[in-house]
Amino acid sequence: MTCADVLRRSLVPVMLVLIAAAGLQAQTFSVLYDFGSNSGDPSSPSYSGIAAQGRDGNLYSTAPKGGTCCGAAFQITPAGKLKVIHNFTGSNNDGAFPQGGVTLGTDGNFYGTTYEGGTVTAGAVFKITPSGTYTTL
Repeated sequence: MTCADVLRRSLVPVMLVLIAAAGLQAQTFSVLYDFGSNSGDPSSPSYSGIAAQGRDGNLYSTAPKGGTCCGAAFQITPAGKLKVIHNFTGSNNDGAFPQGGVTLGTDGNFYGTTYEGGTVTAGAVFKITPSGTYTTL
């Protein structure tokens, strides 16, 4: 086998990949919301991949900073309109610095945890409705 034969055989897989890639459509990316662009915004979402889509089609999550004090739970529409549905205060009846987003429960409410706060200040587990009614569990 000559060097030319080796070169021809090595180019065949490359050409197949290029042909296959040419048939793929480009994916589009758009920013829904720029955190910190408004006063009182949630900021620095942790584990930002942990957002739950509610039954209403909106996305819900948490951020450990921003809001009015110690983080916030928020809703964001597919069109990019953000609404804070709970501001964490760090008091005994609340939590502070939510870290892991929220999970959609079978009851249609969202569940999550905070890093601090709660009755022993070691964190809290909470339930929040899509309209923002908050309960420390």
